[in-house]
This record gives sequence, structure tokens and C-alpha cells, in this order.
Amino acid sequence: MSARMNNTRVFTLFASILCYAIYSNLFIASNYTYQDIFGATGEDYSIVAAIFENEVTTTTTGTANSTNTGDIATETVVTVANIDSDTQSQSPKDNDTTKNLQQSTQTTSEEMISTAAASGNPEDTTTDNSTSFERYDGVVIVTKVLSEKDAGRVAKMLCFLQHSYNDKRKYDIVVFTTIPWAKENIDKLQADLAPTKLTVAVEAPPLMDQVAAMTPEEKNFLYKRCNVTEGEDISWWHHCTEENYNKVANLGYAWQAEFRSYHIWTHDAIKDYKYMMWFDSDALVGREWDRDPMKVMIEKELILLFAAFPYGIIRDKAVGDKMHKNYNKSICTILATAKALTLYAYFCDSSSQIAKIAQVGGFHHITSLDVYRKPIHQQFLKDFVGDYRFSRRSDDQIAVTIPAIMEQSTMEAGIPRIAEQRGTFANLTLHISHHGRFDGKRERSPVRAEAMFDKMKKTWPGLDERCGRLY
Repeated sequence: MSARMNNTRVFTLFASILCYAIYSNLFIASNYTYQDIFGATGEDYSIVAAIFENEVTTTTTGTANSTNTGDIATETVVTVANIDSDTQSQSPKDNDTTKNLQQSTQTTSEEMISTAAASGNPEDTTTDNSTSFERYDGVVIVTKVLSEKDAGRVAKMLCFLQHSYNDKRKYDIVVFTTIPWAKENIDKLQADLAPTKLTVAVEAPPLMDQVAAMTPEEKNFLYKRCNVTEGEDISWWHHCTEENYNKVANLGYAWQAEFRSYHIWTHDAIKDYKYMMWFDSDALVGREWDRDPMKVMIEKELILLFAAFPYGIIRDKAVGDKMHKNYNKSICTILATAKALTLYAYFCDSSSQIAKIAQVGGFHHITSLDVYRKPIHQQFLKDFVGDYRFSRRSDDQIAVTIPAIMEQSTMEAGIPRIAEQRGTFANLTLHISHHGRFDGKRERSPVRAEAMFDKMKKTWPGLDERCGRLY
């Protein structure tokens, strides 16, 4: 009994010390994110969110003030809104290997931020009637593939989306491809989607033309990274390494990251549009939408509407330096409000601090193209991908996240702030399956498109008739 009591006292003392340490870190070292403080094993997320909400209060002017005096600036800015209000978990973006796919089903330290900041807003009663959706001008649905070998996957993704939403709206669709498609494959996809307008756009010159435009030094550097042997032509399927970067990606995948980070915003194929609704080609909508995300995006004048946060996190001094060069400041932490799931940032007090960027999910988001085309953001994105060609480090999720945060932080006084819409974005759940999860959260979804179709057709009226021919 005595030994048991002593153990109890030791445990109580240890718990008290731990609580004090957590408390001190939370209120003093405010540049720490949730996962820095609580690690990956904490369970009481609602308490974490409540504590943070008591310290950082979002105002109707779009800023949140904190009494913390750590290494970061005290102003935070609310800038973008989440599509969904449910608990979310981080899932790796890169799915080149089976290992990465397995990692997407594991709880990681980044999961802390999303769970703590995603409690939803029960007071929101905003509703939408799917039969009264309005068609907005300047909207384009966009995806990207490497070649026509992916045409079947694109057809399945777009069929789910059409049946869920776009058969009613008929927004134009652009499929970017690295390698040109045969005309019969384009015609087949166009027939599947008619009367919706479809464009299959080659995004850039052929690889060998791009290589020919390089200097000898640039070409030698690329060939060395990609282990191209003497007398061999480089291809999109060569796997390439980068110094101080632990991922190995084929050149085609590295190019898509560069393209989506920088080149896409001003590409001729979408230059006449104002809003881009992006879907990865393997992202499948899992039900009919009863609320219109474009209504939220346009009527609330948002910069970015996203499905998942955080979807990975980086700590990178070089990215911070590029932000300082273009914006005269860099981001030390990005977090989400506990109820509305709008994002806000702590900006670093000095250029010596390491930028910490929690990213929105890249599998689906809606962006205001006019914002991302602004010269200040284009220059940043050019610098972001500009160290050398075909870098996998130029991740498109980072490229989508940073300009949205920076745009809101530089808006003039008097312009409506996203914070004024706080609490209006809850319950807009789109139920998009990607990498075995719905909406980047814990709810599992079928990984294979065939399994997804078999599951959804049982409860989704008309899906079998609309898309069954593809399976």
C-alpha cells in the first residue's frame, strides 16, 4: 500500500510539473504550434482550442491580438476559409510510393493543429438548396495529368463531379497535360461531359525543348540530379534527387509541382477566368452537394476556400527569405480559428527566424485567380520555384497557402475582412475522397476508384446510370 501511495504521489508530482511546463510554453513561447507543445498523443483537443481562443481573439476588423511576448509578432490576420467544419488530420500530399500512401492513414504531429482548431460552429444555420444553385461567371474547373494514360482516371473523377454538382452548373473544364493526347481520347472525354465545355491543354513545350533552352551548367546539374547516364536522353520518368531534401520524385511529378506553384496562374488556357476550382485527378466527390462552394467563395469575396488544413507542414529558412524579399516579412506560424476554420498567421519578428508553414490540402481548393496573378505574388512564386528547374521542393500546397495569407495581411483598412464572415462556413462538407480519406480527415474512404464507385452507387441515386459505363 505504501509503495502504491508513493507511486501515486510521484505520478501526481510529475503531472503537475508537466502541466506547468505546457502552460508556460503555451503562454510564453507563442511561436510554438500545437504539435510543438502537445506532440502527437494528446487527446483533449477541445481544451487546447479553448485555451488558445481565450488568448487569441479574432475581431471584426480581421486581426487577432495576443498578449504573448515570444519571438513572433503579436498581430495575426484572418485570411481564408475552410470548406468543412469537422475534425481534420494531416495526410501527406506526395503519394509517389506505397510508403507515402500508408503514411496518409497515420496520425502525425501536424494533426494536433487541425483537431484543436476544427470544432465547428453549431450556431451556423446557413443552408443552400441544390435546386436553386446560381451559375457564376468566370469559374473554371481544373485538373492536371502527365499524359493520356491518365484519361480514364480523369473521366471517372469528372463523372463523379458532374453528377454531384456540375451537370447543373456546367462550368468549363480544363485538363492540363504534359504530354499531348490523341484526338480520339479528347473527343471521347468531351462526349462524356457534353454539353459542358472541355479543353485538354498542353501546359508547356516538350521536355527536350525545355532542356535545349537551358545553359550547359543548368543541363549538367539536372542530369546529375536525375542520374542520366552518358548518351541517354532524359525523360519524365527519371527519378531525381535534391540536396538537403529527402524525397525522390520522378521528373514529371516534380514538374507538376513547379507548374501548379507558378506557371498555372497565368497560363493562356485559363487566362480569361476569375476563379479556379481545382481537383486532383484522383479526388472523387462522394455525394451530391447540397450547398454551393462557389456561392460561399464569391459572395463572401474569399481569396481561398480549402478542404483540408493542415495538410503537411514545413520549416524552411529559404522560404522565409523569399517571403522577406517580396513581402518584407515572413510567416512563423499559420493556425486556424477554433470555430470558423479561417486561417491566420503569426509573422516573424526578424528575418533570422525559420518560417513554419502549415499548408492547405492540395487535392481540392478554390482560388481567386486575380489575387494570385498580382505582380507581388507572381514575383514571390517565381522566386519560390526559381532556384533551379524541376524542383519537387516547390510544393504547390505552399504556393497556394502563402499568397492568400500575405494578400489579406496587406489589404487596406476599410476593405471587408474575412473575419467579418466568422462562423458562416461550418457544415459545408463536400465529402471528397482522396488517399483513402474523406476531406483529408479521419473518416476512411475507398482508395481505388472502383471500390469508391461500388460503395457510393448503393446510396447515391443515379450514380450507376451516370458513371457505370466507366467501370
